[in-house]
Amino acid sequence: MQNVRRYADVIASLEGVLWLSLAWSISLSVHIGSTEPTLASLLVIGAFVVFSWAHRPLRYMLRRYH
Repeated sequence: MQNVRRYADVIASLEGVLWLSLAWSISLSVHIGSTEPTLASLLVIGAFVVFSWAHRPLRYMLRRYH
């Protein structure tokens, strides 16, 4: 049970970091007038989502977490 809680904390932390990076990249994009930082952040988030659905143990951890 401890491992599940630890993995849930790691997943929640990663999700928070991804949301913060998206917000930061949008702010940076507005500041410099280019969409490249936002697109890069969305690419990283998309890769993480694809990896989480493709990687079987991570799918099980996410299922337990939700």
